[in-house]
Amino acid sequence: CKTFGNMSVIYEVNISVNEDAYDEYHTWLLQHIKDILKIDGFTHAEIFSRKAQDEAAPGDGNSHDASKKLLTVQYHLKDRASLDNYLEHHAPHFRADGQKHFGGRFTAQRRILASMEKITL
Repeated sequence: CKTFGNMSVIYEVNISVNEDAYDEYHTWLLQHIKDILKIDGFTHAEIFSRKAQDEAAPGDGNSHDASKKLLTVQYHLKDRASLDNYLEHHAPHFRADGQKHFGGRFTAQRRILASMEKITL
């Protein structure tokens, strides 16, 4: 096993999009991601699809609207300072752009994952 220092950060955005806006939103999202990746410190991004039925454990009382399309975007950054720069200087503009185009037709929840250890064989 190997562990590595100088750990990266993942900025994760979990998105729920109205089904009738999905195609337009997805097209917009691809360009949005490319624009964000131009900011210093971002290395790459991945888009994941999610299914409503996978969001909750049976019997936990959480339900999700099956008519929504669910996506997760994980932006990979070289360090926390790069993320802090994005959040302070760029995020308000990017968030406003999404609201301008799709306000009320999507929701986004964000979280930050700081790598503690990377383990390989």
